[in-house]
Amino acid sequence: VGSASELARRCQAEVWAHADEKPFIEGTKKLPTRLVFQRLLFGIGDLFFPAPACKVDRILDDGEEVTEPVSFKVIHVPGHTPGCISLLVATEEGNVLIVGDAFFGKLTPLMKELNPPPTIASVDPDLAKASLKKLADLEFRALCQGHGKPILSRAREAVRDVIG
Repeated sequence: VGSASELARRCQAEVWAHADEKPFIEGTKKLPTRLVFQRLLFGIGDLFFPAPACKVDRILDDGEEVTEPVSFKVIHVPGHTPGCISLLVATEEGNVLIVGDAFFGKLTPLMKELNPPPTIASVDPDLAKASLKKLADLEFRALCQGHGKPILSRAREAVRDVIG
């Protein structure tokens, strides 16, 4: 969400999101928090990395298939945030799964190449982990994540390894 407003302005781009994410993008609600430390962490994030609100131009639904300007399927994977989505993008070389923040990459030396979102950074960690199971059943060759390097081979196997 952080750069959505600026990208929309500079590129005359539309902002597309799941309905459950719309109030947070448009600034009409704050993300729910479970813990005092999480409220503090999110508050510090808002202070040092403010994300200006912006208008959501189009609502994307779970299972929706978009064909223009590029073909992709929307997969609602709530947990990190209520409206977290992943996109299964059709390419000539095979499908690419853009997971956004549904997974996190290797943020520390002790982490694997692919991980569920950190508990402290998720509004509902149990739901976040449960949502990942939807992604393991999809056909894709590569995976791109919001926090981490892309996985360009055996991406589906990496997802299955994480969810068990």
